[in-house]
This record gives sequence, structure tokens and C-alpha cells, in this order.
Amino acid sequence: TTGASFVLINVGVGVQLRDLIIANNGDTGSANGVSFSNSARVLVDRCVVHSVRGSGFAATSGQFTLVQCEVYAANQSNTANTPAVAITGTGLGALIRCMIHDNTGSNTDGARLGGGFGFLTCVDTVFDTNGRHGILAASTVNVTVVNCTFHGNGTDGINTSAQANVYAENCIFTSNTTTGVAASSAANGRLIFIRSAAYNGNGSPTTNVPAEQSASAVTLSGDPFVDAANGDFDLDNTSGEGAACRSAGVGEYMQTASSYAGTLSFPDIGAVQHTDGGGGGGSASVLRPVPQSGGLV
Repeated sequence: TTGASFVLINVGVGVQLRDLIIANNGDTGSANGVSFSNSARVLVDRCVVHSVRGSGFAATSGQFTLVQCEVYAANQSNTANTPAVAITGTGLGALIRCMIHDNTGSNTDGARLGGGFGFLTCVDTVFDTNGRHGILAASTVNVTVVNCTFHGNGTDGINTSAQANVYAENCIFTSNTTTGVAASSAANGRLIFIRSAAYNGNGSPTTNVPAEQSASAVTLSGDPFVDAANGDFDLDNTSGEGAACRSAGVGEYMQTASSYAGTLSFPDIGAVQHTDGGGGGGSASVLRPVPQSGGLV
């Protein structure tokens, strides 16, 4: 935890990381916690990165999938263009059921894509209390977010400062300081914002997003979460709040074949789906990590 910072894990090709706590990589400099450089076929499962001087996870022309991972207290050096999760060059990343939270430096985004033609896909992921944007698309990149939650970020939930392609579906934007989804100008507003919900600081869910690309926004009358301040983003069941997000998401399928009767889904809006009870004759159960100072057990 002292001395010049260094990368704790450099990831190559065909690697799986599971159930690791990766932390404390120095007290000077801005080295990343985990680096993916020219890597491929990388799966990171149930890992925590915290208290690192640079990004928690960083891909330069690398490829990775994070499943049920957590990043907090990244970019402790508060270096510019150093988010909790970084994709540069032609990097490819996917975040599934991840928590990207409390990366609080004023320069720190939850995730940032820049300097190339990278791709980021996020599903069921929470971006909470990051110092600047939840996600920043800083170059001609592609970002897809489905059923994600952006809460309490220092500027925007999603911001694009270049001609990025951004698609946001069934997402919640609450208490972000500026707005939910923002393009730097209408000319750069190649964003699609569909059936998402906004509250508190996001009275106008979008900035510089053309009206024809912003469909079915849900305006909430209150905080929709059980206890966001303590990291519980389950939907409450209060009218105008979490109840307005339950079974309210986009779920249509295109089926024109005459032999098909049709399929329709009713997902919740936001990262966390509610339950009315377990199926198959049993009760529902949720696997939750045991909180401790380091992360997972």
C-alpha cells in the first residue's frame, strides 16, 4: 500500500479470474488495478477491485466480460480520463450485474470509452455515486445499456462528448447532478433512449437527444429504491416510485410468421428485477455476498 503504484494483474488470452479481491496498489502514481492489453476470451467472475490509484479494470485493445463484479474507490489519484472501468483503442467490454460505485474523484467516470472505436455493453448494472459521469462515451464508440441504474453520479448518468452510438433501454436515472442522458450537441445526439425512468435532478431525462429518439420516458414522483443510500437498489412498491417501474419496461418481440402466436415480456425498468414469489413450488432466493472490509468471501 506504499510506494509507486503498479498494475496488480496483467491479463492475457484465455484467462478466467474468479472470486478475487484486488486492492491497494500503491500510494503514488496512477497505475491500474487490472489491465487487459491485446487480451481475448477473458471472463472475470465475482471479483472486487478497490482502493487503486488508476482504473479498476482497463482494456487497451483488449476484450473482457465482467460478471457480478464490483469496483469502488478507483482512481484515487484523480487523474484525468481515468474511470473505474476504462476502454480505449479497440477495446471490447461487457458488464453484467456489476456494481460500479463510489469512485468519487471529480475526474472519475464509472466507465469511459475513448481514443478509438471501442464497444461497451452493460446489462443489469448499477452506476452509483461516481465523481463525474456514470458512463462517458468520449469518441466514436458504441454503448448499449439495458436494464441499468444510474444514481447519484456527479454530472450525467450517460454523457457522449463525441459522435457515439448509445442505446439505453429500460434504465433508471435518479439524482444525477445534471441530467440522465446527454449529448454534447444535437448534431452528436445519435442516442436512442427508450422506456426509461427519471427522478430528482433528471426532470428532463435527456439533453440534446432528438425527440424521435427519446421514447416513452417515465417521470417518477419519488425515489424508486428501497435504500439507495446504503446500496439497496431493489424497487420499492410505492405508487409513482418503484411501483411505476415494475413490469413497465419494453418487452415486445417482432413475430410476423403466421405460425407464431406472439411473445411479450414485462421486464422491470432498472437494474434489479422484483419478485412476487418463487416459482416451482419454492420460495425465491438471492445469492448475496457477505459484506466485509475487503469485498467478497
